[in-house]
Amino acid sequence: MRETAGIWSDRPDAPDNEAIRGAWEQGWVVPKPVLVDTDVLIDFLRGHEQGVFFVNLASDRIILLSIVVAELYAGVRGGEGDSEQRTLDRFLS
Repeated sequence: MRETAGIWSDRPDAPDNEAIRGAWEQGWVVPKPVLVDTDVLIDFLRGHEQGVFFVNLASDRIILLSIVVAELYAGVRGGEGDSEQRTLDRFLS
């Protein structure tokens, strides 16, 4: 185990998720930028556990190609006040 245990008290942006905190403390940190494909982000946006875990773990290192952003917007369903559109806008900003 890396010497990362106990760092959460020093970080104001520490996540609340116990699994993410445990992954960080075990050294499962993604050290380099990560190119993420559309399917991973769809899983995240739908609340699928593995997608949420991965995106939260690597959130400050994620890189998106413009085609991924276009695919996400192409898949947004209209209607109901465009809540999916607003959610996607917030996520990408």
